[in-house]
Amino acid sequence: MPPARPMHLQASPTPAAAPKTAAAPAAPMAPQQATPNDAVSTIYVDHGPMLPPASRSRMHQCGHEWEAMKASGAAADQTWRAFAQACLIR
Repeated sequence: MPPARPMHLQASPTPAAAPKTAAAPAAPMAPQQATPNDAVSTIYVDHGPMLPPASRSRMHQCGHEWEAMKASGAAADQTWRAFAQACLIR
């Protein structure tokens, strides 16, 4: 069993009969401004940089290339994200 959670980190109990109010719908999160030449690395507030758009078959091909590079040792100095960004643009 994990150790007991410290008291200062425990969540405060919520009132059982809290009144429910209608809240305005939240506006979707907008991406941060990207430069025209850097469209691939657009950063969204709720997650990190996204890979370029690609079809399922292209993603599959890049995955096989990556596995082959890892098996041969050629991918030792690269990360999947860096490889995928280059591969998916081709």
